[in-house]
Amino acid sequence: MKLKGSSLGDVKGVATEVAGESMEKVNEMVDELKSALALFDKFGFRAGKFKMELGAMPAISTSISGSLDKVEVDSLQKLIEEHKDNKLLSAMVKGLIGAKQLRDRIELNYFTGTTLKVKLGVPPKISFDLEEMK
Repeated sequence: MKLKGSSLGDVKGVATEVAGESMEKVNEMVDELKSALALFDKFGFRAGKFKMELGAMPAISTSISGSLDKVEVDSLQKLIEEHKDNKLLSAMVKGLIGAKQLRDRIELNYFTGTTLKVKLGVPPKISFDLEEMK
């Protein structure tokens, strides 16, 4: 990738190439996300709204919410092992484990639910909120 002394056309070409590669990576992660959503659905977790960010580094964001009451860490650890090729699913499950462990550690059992926030980009990002479900 040559930028020093490049013309504006060269810089635009490099930016277009980077954006294309980023979008290709995001599309691969969307396929992984579809698999993960199907698995999370079995645990009663539902996807929220989807948001698409366009630009040089495109990204897709969504959230997945559900109850922590029936989440079993040992079962989730096995799920990670079974699907170790799906890095996004593994990261999402690790986020769910983190939410469960934090809730148990702070001993505030009225936090019965969690929302995982998933951002498919380069790099992907997983975060979570603990929340009281009504």
